[in-house]
Amino acid sequence: LHRSWRVFKGEEGTEEEAEELKELLLQEVKAHHQGAGPMPSISQLSFLSFLPLMLEVRSRQRVELQAQDGFTVAEIEELTKRFWTCPQDADDKVLASSLIPVLQELFPEIATLPNMRESLGELLDTSSAVGVRGFLHLTRRCRDLIETGMLTMERKAIATTEFGVIEVDDFRQLFMGDCCPGEHRPRITFTQIVKMLGKVIPLGQKNSQELKEHLLGVVRPEGGQEPSADFSELLLFMKRLLDHDFAGIARLK
Repeated sequence: LHRSWRVFKGEEGTEEEAEELKELLLQEVKAHHQGAGPMPSISQLSFLSFLPLMLEVRSRQRVELQAQDGFTVAEIEELTKRFWTCPQDADDKVLASSLIPVLQELFPEIATLPNMRESLGELLDTSSAVGVRGFLHLTRRCRDLIETGMLTMERKAIATTEFGVIEVDDFRQLFMGDCCPGEHRPRITFTQIVKMLGKVIPLGQKNSQELKEHLLGVVRPEGGQEPSADFSELLLFMKRLLDHDFAGIARLK
């Protein structure tokens, strides 16, 4: 808010940015003016008068952003905070190359889904600078790409395993585990798999090691990380266990 005030006063930012801000403030003044007496002059606003108008501007911008990219207000606020942790230039923009680690942190699937890195490279001109709106749009595009990629992988896994609708639904419930309704779990770790399967089959040290070997037959963890699987990989993993009748799992009802 203090920076917006300095932009409004011409003490910071560009002239174009100041004019755009004044136009937004004028729209708020017109929306709240009751018609009794002259309309307040934008140029004569005090800081205390400026604050509530600026808050209204920001609220309106959040709604517009939500409508444009499908984010909730909470998501917009969280992503905006994440954007402001990156170093900005004088125009409040961030080099696109600086956003790559942020996107990889937000979407670990970038490292595992086929062709995701190439797709990200097509979306992102690393020599360009991106404002907060551009970042939100970029985040939306990444999410859409990942959801499409994961759906494609899931369909391939279902075709390969030949699991039926009921079986896939049962495995999905196991995959989601104790997640809250609406919560997204991109991957399940080996530790979580052991906990999940340990309820129905014996998993001593020998079986646990063999279980890990079966998982490593499906996934390739990077950088010494704990093996984990997305849902399509879990389907392939469970098919492998059933084919080998691991710990008698194929005979369970």
